[in-house]
Amino acid sequence: MANRKQQIKKLQEKAQELHDDVDELISELEEALENMPESIQYGEKGERAQDRIDMLSNWRDELLAIAEEEEVIG
Repeated sequence: MANRKQQIKKLQEKAQELHDDVDELISELEEALENMPESIQYGEKGERAQDRIDMLSNWRDELLAIAEEEEVIG
């Protein structure tokens, strides 16, 4: 049983690392979007960039939930 607990803990640590990486990427994409000319920001390219940011934000939230999940296995 302890082995499973250790495996879960390691996966949670990896989820936290991925969360941090995704968070950093979101910041970079948001900065790039903000630095685009307005005509591009509000055009198709800007919309695609915002869609990517939204998708990554959802991933980040899910990864954080996994990383912070209390262990439910006895």
